[in-house]
Amino acid sequence: IQDDEGDYSGKEYGLDFPIVRLTKEDYDWHVDAAAIQTATTATMTGLVSDAEASSSGKSPYRSVRDYHAAYANKSTTPSAVLQKLLDFIKEKNPVLGCVQEVDYRGSFLAAYASTNRWRQGKPISIWDGVPVMLKPEENIKGLRTTQGEKFKTDGSDIATHDGVLADRFRKAGAVIVATTVMHERGVHPSGYNPFYNGPSNPYDLKRFSGGSSSGSAVAVATGMVPVAIGYDGGGSIRIPAAWSGTVGLAVGFSRFPFQNKNVNINPSVKSGPLAANVEDAAEAFLLLGQPFSRQGDGGGAVHPYTALYGGVGPPPPHLHPRWLNINGSEENKVEGGVNGVHRRQPIRIGVFQEWVSHRPTGTGGGNTILDDAVYKTFQKTIQALTT
Repeated sequence: IQDDEGDYSGKEYGLDFPIVRLTKEDYDWHVDAAAIQTATTATMTGLVSDAEASSSGKSPYRSVRDYHAAYANKSTTPSAVLQKLLDFIKEKNPVLGCVQEVDYRGSFLAAYASTNRWRQGKPISIWDGVPVMLKPEENIKGLRTTQGEKFKTDGSDIATHDGVLADRFRKAGAVIVATTVMHERGVHPSGYNPFYNGPSNPYDLKRFSGGSSSGSAVAVATGMVPVAIGYDGGGSIRIPAAWSGTVGLAVGFSRFPFQNKNVNINPSVKSGPLAANVEDAAEAFLLLGQPFSRQGDGGGAVHPYTALYGGVGPPPPHLHPRWLNINGSEENKVEGGVNGVHRRQPIRIGVFQEWVSHRPTGTGGGNTILDDAVYKTFQKTIQALTT
């Protein structure tokens, strides 16, 4: 469905799972909500006060906000943070087994450039100087896109260009430090990769961390980085987030664009952040979830995600409250927007109930009922999120 450079010209791709496009009314509402947010604040930091953040509980983790504040008050620099992180990786990774490949040159240059920007008082964004890692299903120029397999002896797995997510991190000033270990080909929920003898669960090294985005979860759970990127086809962000005590956001199909020669376009596959807290996951959502086309990100063919919405892509992301009125009644009225949609928009969670309540037996066909306790717990969770 694509070549090594992510060119989709004249090619077909399959959509193997149900997809419901947004109606024009829904689409316009999201465009308005994003426009209002952009006019007021572009990040989660602007939507949550420092008092609210501090009152939400004491966390042992440094958040994206914490890095930003530390650089702003000159208590440290991106270069100093990177050096401490590299020392930690050298000491602990042989035990944790969560880091696949470190980009020493690239991370040093990025941290140095960020340090200079902060000295000049000109950071690019809240991400400037923040260390991040990515699962090796995302292209990072100069590093290996392995999908958890052994390095190719001929170097054919070395990425010649950044993928969309890596590119967006770089343009925001983030420091891409390394790729993380994942289960080979992403096919097992344990997350364990024998080539790296890990990753191990940071809370108990004798236990699995969950997978397949195991290294990304462990890198966050140990405080190496506040955010690491994973991929999810059947739970590969959600499982390690649960097992390793982090926040995992497996976004909907088409929200986080990705392109590389190893990961096919499929509605069941999505990329997303593993983070130390919900706020950092939201920051990553805003940064990485913008609509995508090759014209806007380096030229070339229109990405299939964009084509699904008539060439303009899905609506831009936003973090407005679920009952926000856009140019509606006087109650909770918010000025601004583009389309002037006069209605309330609740949160909607897509649940394919036939899929949830039954699962294939694997061999011989037929279906078997999901464990009743698991099913009831799932339904209670959905009810809690939507009421």
